[in-house]
Amino acid sequence: MLLKPVDEDKLISSLAQVLPQSGNASEGAGMGLLSTVVPVDELKKALYENLDKLKNQLKNSENGSLRGIIHDLMGLSGLYGMSELRELVMQFRADYSSLNAQQNLARVEEIRRHIEGFVFE
Repeated sequence: MLLKPVDEDKLISSLAQVLPQSGNASEGAGMGLLSTVVPVDELKKALYENLDKLKNQLKNSENGSLRGIIHDLMGLSGLYGMSELRELVMQFRADYSSLNAQQNLARVEEIRRHIEGFVFE
């Protein structure tokens, strides 16, 4: 059992013990633990769904679940080994409350372009 705040090393170790391994994923190649078990299409779908939710929340000035959506984006990018995406999302998390709606929407589009340009191996 892991408690929050989650120690990422312990989480990865725990997952590695219970998930079947389907090849060698190496962090140096830009791939994290989930790259061996989550199909790329499912990952992209989850990322884009979260970005769409984020965009809708920002457009409607509904900031209630922004933190949860951002948390999900950070988790997916971290567990899939997308360190640059994780950094973009972390920067968004740090800045979104000090930016206006238009600036935040531009940041969401920047994150989307980064995902579109990411090479999934």
